[in-house]
Formats: sequence, C-alpha cells, structure tokens
Amino acid sequence: MTSLPQNDETVRSEKVQPLTAGPVSNVSSAGQQGVAPLSSTQDLTPVIKALSVVLRDGVDIHRCEAARALGKIGTGCAGGCDGDDVLRSLATDVLVESLLDEDEDVRTDAAEALQVIADPRSIEQLLANLIGDPCSEVKMAALKALTNMKAPEVVPWLKQLLRWHSEEIVWDEDEFYEGGWDSWVDLQIAAIKALADFGVADAIPEIVAAINEEDAQDLTEFAFEAFARMGGAGASALVDFLGDKDSRRRRRAAVTLAGIDHAAARAAVLHALKDPAKDVRLAIAEAISSQNFNDQICEILLSDKDAEIRAVAICHVDEGDTDQLISWLEDPASEVQLAVLSRLMKIRDFVASPELKTKLEALSVGEVPAISAIALEALATLFGDATANFIQDSLLDPSKSEEVRLGALRGLKKIASDEAVSAMAQTLILDERQLRFDAVAALGDIAASTAFPNLASTTLISALKGEITPMPEEPELAPNDEEAPVADEQVDEVAEDPELDPESGPESDVEVSEDEDEYPTSTWQAIMGNDGPTEGRMAELGESKKNRIRLTETDMEMLALSAQTPRKSRVKLAEVIPAYKDVPQFAARMLGQIAQFEVASALAQNIESGPEKVRLAALDSLVQIGETCGDLPKDALDALMRVVANAERDARLMAIRAIGVAKAKGCAGFLVHRFEDGDSFVKTEVINALSCMGVEIDQLDQLIADPERSVRLAAAAALMAEKGESALEQIVEFAFAYEGYLRREAAHMLREIGPSLANPQIVSVLEDEDRRREWGVAIEVLAEINSPKLNQQI
Repeated sequence: MTSLPQNDETVRSEKVQPLTAGPVSNVSSAGQQGVAPLSSTQDLTPVIKALSVVLRDGVDIHRCEAARALGKIGTGCAGGCDGDDVLRSLATDVLVESLLDEDEDVRTDAAEALQVIADPRSIEQLLANLIGDPCSEVKMAALKALTNMKAPEVVPWLKQLLRWHSEEIVWDEDEFYEGGWDSWVDLQIAAIKALADFGVADAIPEIVAAINEEDAQDLTEFAFEAFARMGGAGASALVDFLGDKDSRRRRRAAVTLAGIDHAAARAAVLHALKDPAKDVRLAIAEAISSQNFNDQICEILLSDKDAEIRAVAICHVDEGDTDQLISWLEDPASEVQLAVLSRLMKIRDFVASPELKTKLEALSVGEVPAISAIALEALATLFGDATANFIQDSLLDPSKSEEVRLGALRGLKKIASDEAVSAMAQTLILDERQLRFDAVAALGDIAASTAFPNLASTTLISALKGEITPMPEEPELAPNDEEAPVADEQVDEVAEDPELDPESGPESDVEVSEDEDEYPTSTWQAIMGNDGPTEGRMAELGESKKNRIRLTETDMEMLALSAQTPRKSRVKLAEVIPAYKDVPQFAARMLGQIAQFEVASALAQNIESGPEKVRLAALDSLVQIGETCGDLPKDALDALMRVVANAERDARLMAIRAIGVAKAKGCAGFLVHRFEDGDSFVKTEVINALSCMGVEIDQLDQLIADPERSVRLAAAAALMAEKGESALEQIVEFAFAYEGYLRREAAHMLREIGPSLANPQIVSVLEDEDRRREWGVAIEVLAEINSPKLNQQI
C-alpha cells in the first residue's frame, strides 16, 4: 500500500486485493448513465494533459483548481468506449498521484474528482487515504468515492468507523483541541449511510450499539433511514425501537416503517397506531405510504380520539365512497369538517345531492369562519351558478368576517359569470385591503382565461383609470383657516402638558452656575458649541469657508426634526391604505396577463403621469404584453419613447425593455442615442433591447470593455448573437478581462462556439509562464467548457 505524507504511524490494515470485476461494475451511478462527452477524445486530450502539468507542478491554489476541473471534465470520462478509457486513464493517474500531495486541500479535491471519474484503479490509494490520512476532509472524500464505486474492500473499515477513534485508523488527535470539533462524528454518520448503500445487514447490531451509546450523538434520524434500505433485517431493527421509552425514537421508527413495503413493517404500523403519544400516531398518519394504507388502518385512524388525526385519515378515504365522506361532516371537530370539504372539492365528476347543498349552506353561516369560508367555496365548486346569488350575498355582507368573504370571493372566481364579476368589482371600494387585492387577482385570472373582450378585462381597465376608486376631492379651506398659526398651536400643546413645559416644576427655579461645565443637550448645540453665537458663527448651507461649519440639507432636516415637540401616540402596526391608492396599481399589474393591443393602449395612457407605483406596474405589464405578442401598438411605442426621454431611471429601464421585447426596429435609432446616458443600467437595457431586435450595434467593441459588469456582459452576449464563431477571440479576451470576473459567463459563451475551437485558445494560456497569474481563470473556464454535466443542464 502506498505510504501517505504527514503520517509516521504504522497503519494496521488488511491487504487490499484488486477488484476482479470489470470497470462497468464499479462505475458510479453518474458514469453508468453513459453520458456522452461534449468533446471528442482528440479535443480533450490536450486539456487533460495541460491540467495534469498544473496539478503536478503548479502552486497550491492552482493544483486545487486543476483537481476540481478534472473532476468536472471527468464526468465525460466514465463511459465505456476506448477514447473514454484513454481520457479516464490520463485523469486518474495524475489524480492518484495528487492523493499524496503535501497539501490536504489538494488531496481532498483529488479524492472528490476521483469520486466522479469512478476508476477502479484508484481504489487502493483511496483506501489508503481513508485509513492513514490524518485529515478528516480527505477521509470523508475518500469514503464517498469508495462508496460511489461500490468497492467491497471498504466495508470492514466502515464498521471500524462506527466506533470512536478506532485504533486501526489514523486520526488527527489535535483537531478537537484546535478547532473545537471532532470530525469522527461526521464520518460515523457517513459510514452508516455507506453501509446502507452496500446493504450490509450484518452491520445492523453495530449500528444499534452506536445508537444506544450513552454519550453518543443522536443517530436515529440517519440510522433509521439506513435501516429502511436494509430489507427485512432493517425493518426488524426498527420494530424493536417501537418499544423504546423515548417517544421521539418511537415516532421516528414508526414514520420510517410507514414508508416500507414489508409485511413486518405493516404489522408494526398497526401496533404503533395505538401508541399513547399523540405525536407518534399523528406522524404515522401523515407519513404512511399509499401502498401500506388499507381499510384496517383507515378505520383505526378514523376512530382516533384526536381530531387532527381523523382529519389526516380523511385524505386517505376512497374517493368512490362519497357517502362516507359526507357523513363525516357531522363530526363536531372543525379540522375534520375542513378536511372533508377540501376532499370533496378535489373529486372529479362528483354529482352532489340537494341535501349536501343544504348542509353546505348551513355550514357557511356557522360560527367558525374557516368552515364558513371553505363551505362557500365548496358550494361554488360543486353547484356552480345555482349558488351564485347566495355566495354574492355573503361576499357583500359587511357583517361577515374577512376570512368568510375571502372564501366567497374564491367561490365566485370559480363560477366566473358576469354576475360574479360584477359582485367582485364591488369589493374594490371596500376598506379591507386583502379583499381588494384578491378581487383584482381573481379578475385578472378570469380575464386571461376568457375570450377577449370580457367584463373582467373591462373592469380592470376601469380600475386602472381610477374610475372605480376615484381620488377624493380635497376640502376647501375657509379664508380664516388658510393662514393657521401652526407655531402657536405647538406652543399651546406644550403648555397643556406640564411634563413638557420648560417653565413649570421646581427645577425651573434652580440657578445653574456659570462656572460648571455644560454639555450639549441638542444636535444644534453639539454642532454650534456653547459660545457659537457670541463668536458670530452661523449655521448655513453650502460650502462656507468663513466659519468652517457646513450643514447639508439633510443636516437641516434632522435639526428640524430634533426641534419638534414629542407627542404621546401609539405607532400604527400597519398603514391603512385607501382603495384609490392601491387598486389602480393592482389592476395595472394584472393587465399584463391579457395580451391584447387594446389593453396595451390603456396601459400606455398611464405610464407618463400619475403615481409612480402605478406607472411602474403599467410599464411592467407592457413588457409582458410585448414579450407575448412580439409587438405593441404605435401609441404605446410613442408613449414608451417619451418615457425613455423624460422619466426617472426605473421607468426608463422598463420602457426600454418593453420596446426591445416588442422588437420595434423603428425605435432602434432612438435607442442608440441612449448610449450617451451615463447610467450603466440604461446602457445595459439598450444593448439587450437592440440585440433582441436583431439590430447590429456599432459600439460593441467599446461596450465590451466598459468598466461596469452589466454592460460588459450584455455587450458580450450581443456580440455572440451577432457574430457567432467569429467572436471567439473577443470572448476569450472577455473571459480574462478584469481578473476574470465574468469567466463563468464567458465560458458558457465559448461552449456555444464549440470546445474544439475554444480549448486551444485557453490551453495556450496554461502553457504560457508569463500568464501564470491568469491560470486560475483558464482552469475554471476549461472546466466549464468541457463539463458534460453542464451540457445536460443546458
């Protein structure tokens, strides 16, 4: 066995026997999928050789990056063809050497890379690192790699890891004293999971002993999950824990058994359903799997004394047995009634009886708001238009609670008739903000799902214009009230409160000695000083050099606030917002779902003036409509250009985006002039908009070198869309610009151009000693370009 660095202890271990099985049997699950590599063997060979040189001779940080890169690229080296074997051999050899590196971080990254490549030739050295490497991170990476390759040689050592600091294994004895943590506890959990992966049933007694260790950590969460994957022996171990004194252990064991399709597990679940602890029974009811659920279990749950457990059981009642479901509406517990009504609404093709309608109407006027709300929703779901008037009355009844009225609103949304829409429109003027918000959302969904034009869309447009919730007129002031003496009122308020009157109380008669040190008692005095006025100093705005006191407008505002008289009042927990302030904004937001030019024109009328939130919501909806339709009406485009020219930045950004997604090439010349704007966000949106239109941008060569990150990234993407493979050199230069800040994004672009074209450009950087500072960027770019896993995601 190969010796390890930093390890002078003698390791007593079994002699590692080479595996006789072929490579396929020991390949990881990722490798068994046979993911085709993105690049050919000819393309990847120079890449792996260049990374191998860095991994052998580079500085520590570059060695770590090279090991990680080989792991990423190695996901394509675990196939089965001859080319893949060559690449896998090249990568494995250098990574196995790195398992002996003097730097523990390099050894860790090499082990993690070997886990991905899953070459059986690395098993011997990985096992040596697991046993003899004192670094816990290396041990963990080696354990995962060996488990992933299903190497049977590691099983005895997994059992050793169940015991605290086995003498057969080398440990870093100073780790706890230096860092305050013993990594053996993490390795113990990893060993339990690995034994379950191997299906080692004879390790169950040792795992149970570790669980019952007096001073051990709580292993039940991980161990019980492992038992569930160990067949009948694991199920038997879980059954034994059902008699434990600790209810938490019983609960975890019962929940695990509830998901196992095994005869012993099913019998144990029946017994556990009679556990005296409610949390155990409830956990079983919620976790029991469909294949283990049967009539006997259902009967036990439905007869439970706890209403919450009966409610969970309702979810498992057969949909065909609707009579039994309806009979449970007689249960006095609200939890059970809620579960029944929720279940009835989910049953398809359910023909409800008049008796059920009468029952639901009675529940809708009950004393429990939650039951009343869901009963109204169930009426709409099961009986449709026949109950519309009844539900409308509940919605518009001010004596009903907000929860009940919200349930009625959800019911009317399901009916979606013109009468229902009219009733929902009446809620837009109510004081309850949640009702207004939900009503606008419901109207938006109805308008988007119904043929245009419809009443819901017309209502939303009216709400946007403020016709439903007009702004109240300001009251006219009387001539005598126009010049109210505000200052006198404040003085009167102070005089009325003796605690705030500076001239009241015994302290006012006390004379303060002039010799005593006076401390500043206000912000003004702290700035001016005690002798400020006598020296002729004055506080003023601007850059005054005469008295060397500079107060900004913010300073003056803070001084004014400090001079205000404190008033006794409670702070409001929530601001009361009137309907005319938020309904137009909600409506503008929801109109974006309706991709119609008429709607776009209505939105465009509200983007130049009015409240800021309404304008931004209308602009966002125009973006959605433009993206859906690929165009916008002329009046909307004209309004958008005026916003770009005159509005504040947030509005300009949204307007440029809307013009871009609408592919309005007629506005391209206008947008090009926006590059003169010094705002980087505006320039970024202009680039994206012009690129979306398919318009060539002459300034890309300058923009791709812009100091702002967002501008450079947008320019690079536009360059890729415009030139394709011809942009290779510029994108490579972009990848290394500004210390490689956008190297990942550049790597994705190079990947689109093609690894066969991009790899030689990046490898040449690794071969240039003068560019050693850029090697880290080059390594990461190579990993991104040639990662087959990334190819699957794309």
